[in-house]
Amino acid sequence: IEREERRVADLDAQLGAAREGIAEQRRASGDRARHVARARRLELLERKLELSHQRCNAALAHNGDLRKRIDGQRRERLASLAVQRRLEGEVAHQRAEVGRVANASARAYAALDAAQAEMRRLRTQAEAEQAEFEAEAREAGVLLEQERAERG
Repeated sequence: IEREERRVADLDAQLGAAREGIAEQRRASGDRARHVARARRLELLERKLELSHQRCNAALAHNGDLRKRIDGQRRERLASLAVQRRLEGEVAHQRAEVGRVANASARAYAALDAAQAEMRRLRTQAEAEQAEFEAEAREAGVLLEQERAERG
């Protein structure tokens, strides 16, 4: 009986050791499964991070391109404004010149009209004087013939 009791005690001890071994293996396999799950989750997060990093770099590159375009358009706008100001100055100068030419033309036409009026007046006066001279010359001719006829 003692021997049976020792044998039962040994078997109980072996059974306890076996149960502890099984529990240890379950813990170890549970740790491994958690480790594998964590590793997978870590890989997934690393891929997401890499993709986010790539998108961020692409956005930064695109922003740089947009900034360059904006700067180029800003320079073009400044150049266009400079050309516009220069052309506006030239237009103002040309308008002033046209105004001066128009005033000079108006004065010239006024002088022409005055000269033509003076010429008509002088022509009329010359015609009147010519008519008066011819009348006087006829009278003088008539008087001269009368004098010749009286003398002769």
